[in-house]
Amino acid sequence: MTCELILLNKDSGRSWDIAPQVQRVTYTTNRTGSPGTLKFTVNASGISFLEGDVVRFSVNGQVVFLGWVFTKSRDRYAVIDVTCYDQLRYLKASASYCFVGRTAGQILTEIAQDFQLSTGVLEDTGYAIPTLIREDKSCLDIISAALEQTLLATGRLYTFFDDAGALSLREAGSMIAAGVGRNRRSERYLNYLAYIGANREVDLVPMASSFGVSVGKLCKDLRRMLARGILPTGYLDLAEGKLFLTEMGYHAQVRREEPAEETPQQAAAREDDILREIRQVNDEIPDEVMSAKIDRIEEITGKILRYQKEHPNKEGQLRTFLNYYLPTTLKILRAYAQLDAQGIEGQNISAAKKRIEDMMDQVVSGFEKQLDKLFQDDAMDITSDVEVLENMLKKDGLSDEGGITMTL
Repeated sequence: MTCELILLNKDSGRSWDIAPQVQRVTYTTNRTGSPGTLKFTVNASGISFLEGDVVRFSVNGQVVFLGWVFTKSRDRYAVIDVTCYDQLRYLKASASYCFVGRTAGQILTEIAQDFQLSTGVLEDTGYAIPTLIREDKSCLDIISAALEQTLLATGRLYTFFDDAGALSLREAGSMIAAGVGRNRRSERYLNYLAYIGANREVDLVPMASSFGVSVGKLCKDLRRMLARGILPTGYLDLAEGKLFLTEMGYHAQVRREEPAEETPQQAAAREDDILREIRQVNDEIPDEVMSAKIDRIEEITGKILRYQKEHPNKEGQLRTFLNYYLPTTLKILRAYAQLDAQGIEGQNISAAKKRIEDMMDQVVSGFEKQLDKLFQDDAMDITSDVEVLENMLKKDGLSDEGGITMTL
Protein backbone atom coordinates (compact mmCIF):
# COMPACT_ATOMS: atom_id res chain seq x y z
CA MET A 1 0.00 0.00 0.00
CA THR A 2 1.36 3.39 -1.05
CA CYS A 3 0.33 6.48 0.90
CA GLU A 4 0.82 10.13 0.04
CA LEU A 5 0.18 13.02 2.43
CA ILE A 6 0.56 16.41 0.78
CA LEU A 7 0.71 19.67 2.72
CA LEU A 8 0.20 22.89 0.73
CA ASN A 9 1.18 26.20 2.31
CA LYS A 10 -1.36 28.66 0.90
CA ASP A 11 0.82 31.73 1.55
CA SER A 12 4.07 30.52 -0.04
CA GLY A 13 2.56 28.06 -2.50
CA ARG A 14 5.08 25.42 -1.42
CA SER A 15 4.00 21.82 -0.93
CA TRP A 16 5.52 18.81 0.78
CA ASP A 17 4.85 15.09 0.71
CA ILE A 18 5.23 14.48 4.43
CA ALA A 19 4.26 10.80 4.38
CA PRO A 20 7.84 9.64 5.15
CA GLN A 21 7.94 11.90 8.22
CA VAL A 22 4.51 10.96 9.56
CA GLN A 23 4.55 8.71 12.60
CA ARG A 24 0.86 7.84 12.49
CA VAL A 25 -2.26 8.92 10.62
CA THR A 26 -5.95 8.35 11.38
CA TYR A 27 -8.80 9.05 8.99
CA THR A 28 -12.38 9.02 10.29
CA THR A 29 -15.57 9.49 8.32
CA ASN A 30 -19.16 8.67 9.25
CA ARG A 31 -20.78 9.87 6.03
CA THR A 32 -23.79 10.89 8.07
CA GLY A 33 -23.55 14.65 7.84
CA SER A 34 -20.48 14.84 10.12
CA PRO A 35 -17.20 16.24 8.83
CA GLY A 36 -14.43 13.81 7.92
CA THR A 37 -11.40 14.03 10.20
CA LEU A 38 -7.74 13.40 9.42
CA LYS A 39 -5.31 13.34 12.33
CA PHE A 40 -1.59 12.76 12.01
CA THR A 41 1.63 13.19 13.95
CA VAL A 42 4.64 14.46 12.03
CA ASN A 43 8.24 15.42 12.65
CA ALA A 44 8.13 19.06 11.54
CA SER A 45 11.80 19.45 10.66
CA GLY A 46 12.06 21.52 7.47
CA ILE A 47 8.28 21.97 7.16
CA SER A 48 6.38 25.21 7.62
CA PHE A 49 2.58 25.22 7.63
CA LEU A 50 -0.28 27.01 9.36
CA GLU A 51 -3.90 26.52 10.29
CA GLY A 52 -5.95 26.81 7.11
CA ASP A 53 -3.37 25.17 4.85
CA VAL A 54 -4.56 22.44 2.48
CA VAL A 55 -4.05 18.73 3.20
CA ARG A 56 -4.53 15.87 0.72
CA PHE A 57 -4.28 12.24 1.73
CA SER A 58 -4.11 9.50 -0.94
CA VAL A 59 -3.86 5.72 -0.79
CA ASN A 60 -2.61 3.82 -3.86
CA GLY A 61 -3.18 6.92 -5.98
CA GLN A 62 -6.81 7.35 -4.82
CA VAL A 63 -7.59 10.61 -3.04
CA VAL A 64 -9.21 9.69 0.27
CA PHE A 65 -9.28 13.06 2.03
CA LEU A 66 -9.00 16.68 0.96
CA GLY A 67 -9.36 19.28 3.68
CA TRP A 68 -7.72 21.94 5.81
CA VAL A 69 -5.55 22.13 8.90
CA PHE A 70 -7.71 23.27 11.82
CA THR A 71 -5.48 22.70 14.84
CA LYS A 72 -1.81 21.91 15.44
CA SER A 73 0.19 21.48 18.61
CA ARG A 74 3.99 21.11 18.85
CA ASP A 75 5.93 19.44 21.63
CA ARG A 76 9.49 20.27 22.68
CA TYR A 77 10.87 17.64 20.28
CA ALA A 78 9.38 19.44 17.22
CA VAL A 79 6.74 16.73 16.83
CA ILE A 80 3.38 18.17 15.78
CA ASP A 81 -0.09 16.70 16.30
CA VAL A 82 -2.35 17.95 13.50
CA THR A 83 -6.16 17.78 13.14
CA CYS A 84 -7.75 18.44 9.75
CA TYR A 85 -11.39 18.55 8.63
CA ASP A 86 -13.04 18.36 5.23
CA GLN A 87 -15.61 20.79 3.75
CA LEU A 88 -18.44 19.56 5.95
CA ARG A 89 -16.80 21.33 8.89
CA TYR A 90 -17.81 24.68 7.38
CA LEU A 91 -21.43 23.56 7.20
CA LYS A 92 -21.63 23.53 10.98
CA ALA A 93 -22.18 27.28 10.68
CA SER A 94 -25.71 28.46 11.45
CA ALA A 95 -27.94 30.05 8.81
CA SER A 96 -31.60 30.69 7.97
CA TYR A 97 -33.23 29.34 4.83
CA CYS A 98 -36.69 29.12 3.28
CA PHE A 99 -36.97 26.49 0.53
CA VAL A 100 -40.19 25.91 -1.38
CA GLY A 101 -40.56 23.12 -3.93
CA ARG A 102 -36.84 22.19 -3.95
CA THR A 103 -35.21 18.77 -4.06
CA ALA A 104 -32.54 17.83 -1.52
CA GLY A 105 -29.92 18.16 -4.26
CA GLN A 106 -31.07 21.69 -5.11
CA ILE A 107 -31.04 22.65 -1.43
CA LEU A 108 -27.51 21.28 -1.06
CA THR A 109 -26.37 23.13 -4.20
CA GLU A 110 -27.68 26.49 -2.98
CA ILE A 111 -26.10 26.13 0.46
CA ALA A 112 -22.79 25.04 -1.09
CA GLN A 113 -22.81 28.09 -3.39
CA ASP A 114 -23.52 30.42 -0.49
CA PHE A 115 -20.52 29.03 1.40
CA GLN A 116 -18.35 28.74 -1.75
CA LEU A 117 -17.91 24.98 -1.37
CA SER A 118 -17.28 22.52 -4.18
CA THR A 119 -19.84 19.90 -5.19
CA GLY A 120 -19.50 16.58 -6.96
CA VAL A 121 -22.11 13.95 -7.81
CA LEU A 122 -25.55 15.10 -6.62
CA GLU A 123 -28.11 12.46 -7.49
CA ASP A 124 -31.60 13.71 -8.28
CA THR A 125 -33.94 12.46 -5.56
CA GLY A 126 -36.97 13.11 -7.78
CA TYR A 127 -38.88 14.58 -4.84
CA ALA A 128 -39.55 18.30 -4.47
CA ILE A 129 -39.92 19.09 -0.76
CA PRO A 130 -43.04 21.30 -0.40
CA THR A 131 -41.51 23.57 2.24
CA LEU A 132 -38.40 23.54 4.39
CA ILE A 133 -37.97 26.52 6.69
CA ARG A 134 -35.20 26.71 9.26
CA GLU A 135 -34.07 29.73 11.26
CA ASP A 136 -30.62 29.96 12.81
CA LYS A 137 -29.85 26.25 12.38
CA SER A 138 -26.61 24.65 11.31
CA CYS A 139 -26.42 23.96 7.58
CA LEU A 140 -25.72 20.30 8.36
CA ASP A 141 -29.02 20.13 10.26
CA ILE A 142 -30.86 21.81 7.39
CA ILE A 143 -29.49 19.34 4.83
CA SER A 144 -30.23 16.42 7.17
CA ALA A 145 -33.83 17.66 7.50
CA ALA A 146 -34.14 17.71 3.70
CA LEU A 147 -32.86 14.14 3.47
CA GLU A 148 -35.22 13.05 6.24
CA GLN A 149 -38.26 14.51 4.45
CA THR A 150 -37.10 12.80 1.25
CA LEU A 151 -36.80 9.48 3.08
CA LEU A 152 -40.30 9.76 4.55
CA ALA A 153 -41.84 10.75 1.20
CA THR A 154 -40.04 8.30 -1.10
CA GLY A 155 -38.74 5.51 1.12
CA ARG A 156 -35.26 6.01 -0.39
CA LEU A 157 -32.19 6.69 1.74
CA TYR A 158 -29.70 9.25 0.50
CA THR A 159 -26.22 9.83 1.90
CA PHE A 160 -24.54 13.24 2.03
CA PHE A 161 -20.76 13.30 2.36
CA ASP A 162 -17.53 14.94 1.25
CA ASP A 163 -16.00 12.84 -1.52
CA ALA A 164 -12.36 13.94 -1.50
CA GLY A 165 -13.14 17.65 -1.70
CA ALA A 166 -16.52 17.51 -3.45
CA LEU A 167 -19.82 17.53 -1.56
CA SER A 168 -21.79 14.56 -2.86
CA LEU A 169 -25.28 13.13 -2.56
CA ARG A 170 -25.83 9.47 -3.39
CA GLU A 171 -28.61 6.96 -2.87
CA ALA A 172 -27.55 4.35 -0.34
CA GLY A 173 -28.36 1.45 -2.65
CA SER A 174 -26.25 2.85 -5.50
CA MET A 175 -23.34 3.36 -3.10
CA ILE A 176 -23.48 -0.30 -2.14
CA ALA A 177 -23.54 -1.42 -5.76
CA ALA A 178 -20.70 0.90 -6.73
CA GLY A 179 -18.50 0.63 -3.66
CA VAL A 180 -18.95 -2.78 -2.11
CA GLY A 181 -19.73 -5.12 -4.95
CA ARG A 182 -22.30 -7.90 -5.13
CA ASN A 183 -20.99 -10.01 -2.26
CA ARG A 184 -23.06 -11.54 0.51
CA ARG A 185 -22.74 -8.53 2.76
CA SER A 186 -23.86 -6.08 0.08
CA GLU A 187 -26.84 -8.33 -0.69
CA ARG A 188 -27.80 -8.22 2.99
CA TYR A 189 -27.45 -4.44 3.04
CA LEU A 190 -29.73 -4.05 0.03
CA ASN A 191 -32.28 -6.37 1.62
CA TYR A 192 -32.09 -4.43 4.88
CA LEU A 193 -32.78 -1.17 3.02
CA ALA A 194 -35.79 -2.71 1.31
CA TYR A 195 -37.10 -3.97 4.67
CA ILE A 196 -36.62 -0.63 6.41
CA GLY A 197 -38.27 1.39 3.64
CA ALA A 198 -39.57 4.74 4.96
CA ASN A 199 -40.06 3.58 8.56
CA ARG A 200 -38.73 5.86 11.26
CA GLU A 201 -38.17 2.99 13.67
CA VAL A 202 -37.74 -0.75 13.21
CA ASP A 203 -37.97 -3.56 15.77
CA LEU A 204 -34.74 -5.54 15.71
CA VAL A 205 -36.06 -8.98 16.71
CA PRO A 206 -38.65 -9.34 13.89
CA MET A 207 -36.15 -7.89 11.40
CA ALA A 208 -33.43 -10.37 12.40
CA SER A 209 -35.94 -13.22 12.21
CA SER A 210 -36.99 -12.16 8.69
CA PHE A 211 -33.41 -12.54 7.44
CA GLY A 212 -32.51 -15.61 9.47
CA VAL A 213 -29.70 -13.90 11.37
CA SER A 214 -29.15 -13.28 15.07
CA VAL A 215 -29.92 -9.89 16.58
CA GLY A 216 -26.20 -9.51 17.33
CA LYS A 217 -25.31 -10.13 13.68
CA LEU A 218 -28.00 -7.68 12.54
CA CYS A 219 -26.77 -4.99 14.93
CA LYS A 220 -23.21 -5.46 13.69
CA ASP A 221 -24.37 -4.98 10.08
CA LEU A 222 -26.49 -1.96 10.98
CA ARG A 223 -23.57 -0.34 12.81
CA ARG A 224 -21.44 -0.78 9.70
CA MET A 225 -24.19 0.74 7.55
CA LEU A 226 -24.48 3.73 9.90
CA ALA A 227 -20.70 4.21 10.03
CA ARG A 228 -20.38 4.14 6.24
CA GLY A 229 -23.38 6.39 5.67
CA ILE A 230 -25.43 3.72 3.88
CA LEU A 231 -27.98 4.60 6.55
CA PRO A 232 -27.55 8.39 6.55
CA THR A 233 -28.77 8.94 10.09
CA GLY A 234 -29.93 6.68 12.83
CA TYR A 235 -29.39 5.19 16.25
CA LEU A 236 -29.44 1.67 17.66
CA ASP A 237 -31.27 1.58 20.98
CA LEU A 238 -30.62 -1.88 22.41
CA ALA A 239 -32.68 -1.15 25.53
CA GLU A 240 -35.72 -0.52 23.34
CA GLY A 241 -34.67 -3.22 20.87
CA LYS A 242 -35.11 -0.82 17.98
CA LEU A 243 -33.32 0.97 15.18
CA PHE A 244 -34.34 4.63 15.00
CA LEU A 245 -33.82 6.06 11.52
CA THR A 246 -34.03 9.73 12.48
CA GLU A 247 -32.85 11.86 15.37
CA MET A 248 -36.49 12.82 15.88
CA GLY A 249 -37.36 9.19 16.60
CA TYR A 250 -34.48 8.82 19.05
CA HIS A 251 -35.20 12.03 20.97
CA ALA A 252 -38.88 11.16 21.13
CA GLN A 253 -37.94 8.05 23.08
CA VAL A 254 -35.84 10.09 25.50
CA ARG A 255 -38.44 12.66 26.39
CA ARG A 256 -41.66 10.69 26.03
CA GLU A 257 -44.10 11.93 28.63
CA GLU A 258 -47.84 11.78 29.08
CA PRO A 259 -49.21 15.20 28.12
CA ALA A 260 -51.24 17.01 30.77
CA GLU A 261 -54.95 17.21 29.99
CA GLU A 262 -55.87 20.60 28.59
CA THR A 263 -58.41 22.63 30.57
CA PRO A 264 -61.29 24.42 28.78
CA GLN A 265 -59.64 27.75 29.60
CA GLN A 266 -56.32 26.59 28.09
CA ALA A 267 -58.12 25.29 25.00
CA ALA A 268 -59.92 28.61 24.51
CA ALA A 269 -56.66 30.53 24.96
CA ARG A 270 -54.90 28.28 22.45
CA GLU A 271 -57.66 28.80 19.88
CA ASP A 272 -57.49 32.57 20.40
CA ASP A 273 -53.70 32.47 19.98
CA ILE A 274 -54.00 30.57 16.69
CA LEU A 275 -56.56 32.96 15.22
CA ARG A 276 -54.64 35.97 16.52
CA GLU A 277 -51.46 34.72 14.86
CA ILE A 278 -53.25 34.25 11.52
CA ARG A 279 -54.59 37.83 11.74
CA GLN A 280 -51.16 39.15 12.72
CA VAL A 281 -49.47 37.51 9.74
CA ASN A 282 -52.25 38.78 7.48
CA ASP A 283 -51.68 42.35 8.73
CA GLU A 284 -48.01 42.07 7.72
CA ILE A 285 -48.87 41.10 4.12
CA PRO A 286 -50.10 44.06 2.00
CA ASP A 287 -51.00 42.02 -1.11
CA GLU A 288 -54.82 42.09 -1.36
CA VAL A 289 -55.16 38.74 -3.14
CA MET A 290 -53.02 36.94 -0.56
CA SER A 291 -54.80 38.77 2.25
CA ALA A 292 -58.21 37.62 1.00
CA LYS A 293 -57.04 34.01 0.97
CA ILE A 294 -55.64 34.33 4.48
CA ASP A 295 -58.98 35.79 5.60
CA ARG A 296 -60.66 32.67 4.25
CA ILE A 297 -58.15 30.44 6.07
CA GLU A 298 -58.85 32.30 9.32
CA GLU A 299 -62.61 31.92 8.83
CA ILE A 300 -62.43 28.18 8.17
CA THR A 301 -59.93 27.60 10.97
CA GLY A 302 -62.26 29.36 13.43
CA LYS A 303 -65.14 27.10 12.39
CA ILE A 304 -63.00 23.98 12.70
CA LEU A 305 -61.80 24.98 16.18
CA ARG A 306 -65.39 25.68 17.29
CA TYR A 307 -66.46 22.28 15.94
CA GLN A 308 -63.65 20.62 17.89
CA LYS A 309 -64.78 22.37 21.08
CA GLU A 310 -68.39 21.22 20.57
CA HIS A 311 -67.42 17.67 19.53
CA PRO A 312 -64.38 16.62 21.63
CA ASN A 313 -64.90 13.00 20.58
CA LYS A 314 -63.92 13.99 17.01
CA GLU A 315 -60.43 15.08 18.04
CA GLY A 316 -58.88 12.11 16.24
CA GLN A 317 -60.23 13.37 12.91
CA LEU A 318 -58.46 16.68 13.44
CA ARG A 319 -55.11 15.44 14.73
CA THR A 320 -53.30 15.74 11.37
CA PHE A 321 -54.90 19.09 10.63
CA LEU A 322 -54.00 20.59 14.02
CA ASN A 323 -50.54 19.04 14.36
CA TYR A 324 -49.32 19.43 10.77
CA TYR A 325 -51.44 21.30 8.23
CA LEU A 326 -52.29 24.31 10.38
CA PRO A 327 -48.83 24.94 11.92
CA THR A 328 -47.11 24.30 8.57
CA THR A 329 -49.42 26.78 6.85
CA LEU A 330 -48.65 29.37 9.52
CA LYS A 331 -44.92 28.73 9.12
CA ILE A 332 -45.16 29.25 5.35
CA LEU A 333 -47.17 32.46 5.79
CA ARG A 334 -44.65 33.79 8.30
CA ALA A 335 -41.87 33.05 5.83
CA TYR A 336 -43.84 34.86 3.08
CA ALA A 337 -44.27 37.91 5.32
CA GLN A 338 -40.55 37.85 6.13
CA LEU A 339 -39.62 37.67 2.44
CA ASP A 340 -42.09 40.42 1.54
CA ALA A 341 -40.68 42.69 4.26
CA GLN A 342 -37.25 42.72 2.60
CA GLY A 343 -38.52 45.29 0.10
CA ILE A 344 -36.64 43.82 -2.88
CA GLU A 345 -37.61 41.45 -5.67
CA GLY A 346 -34.45 39.44 -6.17
CA GLN A 347 -34.51 36.10 -7.98
CA ASN A 348 -34.61 33.92 -4.85
CA ILE A 349 -37.17 36.05 -2.99
CA SER A 350 -39.45 36.38 -6.01
CA ALA A 351 -39.32 32.64 -6.78
CA ALA A 352 -40.09 31.66 -3.18
CA LYS A 353 -42.98 34.17 -2.92
CA LYS A 354 -44.49 33.02 -6.22
CA ARG A 355 -44.32 29.39 -5.15
CA ILE A 356 -46.22 30.21 -1.96
CA GLU A 357 -48.75 32.36 -3.82
CA ASP A 358 -49.37 29.57 -6.34
CA MET A 359 -50.13 27.04 -3.63
CA MET A 360 -52.54 29.21 -1.61
CA ASP A 361 -55.64 28.17 -3.60
CA GLN A 362 -54.75 24.54 -2.87
CA VAL A 363 -54.32 25.33 0.83
CA VAL A 364 -57.68 27.11 1.02
CA SER A 365 -59.35 24.21 -0.80
CA GLY A 366 -57.74 21.73 1.61
CA PHE A 367 -59.00 23.64 4.64
CA GLU A 368 -62.52 23.75 3.16
CA LYS A 369 -62.48 20.00 2.52
CA GLN A 370 -61.31 19.38 6.09
CA LEU A 371 -64.29 21.35 7.41
CA ASP A 372 -66.66 19.51 5.07
CA LYS A 373 -65.35 16.10 6.19
CA LEU A 374 -66.29 16.92 9.78
CA PHE A 375 -69.96 16.90 8.77
CA GLN A 376 -69.81 13.61 6.88
CA ASP A 377 -71.44 11.63 9.71
CA ASP A 378 -74.04 14.37 10.27
CA ALA A 379 -74.92 14.32 6.57
CA MET A 380 -75.36 10.53 6.66
CA ASP A 381 -77.58 10.81 9.76
CA ILE A 382 -79.71 13.49 8.09
CA THR A 383 -80.06 11.36 4.96
CA SER A 384 -81.20 8.38 7.07
CA ASP A 385 -83.70 10.55 8.95
CA VAL A 386 -85.12 11.89 5.68
CA GLU A 387 -85.53 8.36 4.29
CA VAL A 388 -87.30 7.18 7.45
CA LEU A 389 -89.59 10.25 7.40
CA GLU A 390 -90.47 9.66 3.74
CA ASN A 391 -91.29 6.01 4.39
CA MET A 392 -93.45 6.87 7.41
CA LEU A 393 -95.38 9.52 5.47
CA LYS A 394 -96.01 7.06 2.63
CA LYS A 395 -97.05 4.33 5.04
CA ASP A 396 -99.56 6.60 6.75
CA GLY A 397 -100.81 8.04 3.45
CA LEU A 398 -99.57 11.52 4.29
CA SER A 399 -97.32 12.08 1.26
CA ASP A 400 -98.10 12.72 -2.37
CA GLU A 401 -97.08 10.20 -5.02
CA GLY A 402 -93.73 11.84 -5.64
CA GLY A 403 -92.85 11.71 -1.97
CA ILE A 404 -90.50 14.10 -0.23
CA THR A 405 -87.07 14.65 -1.69
CA MET A 406 -84.12 16.22 -0.01
CA THR A 407 -80.79 16.80 -1.64
CA LEU A 408 -77.61 17.19 0.40
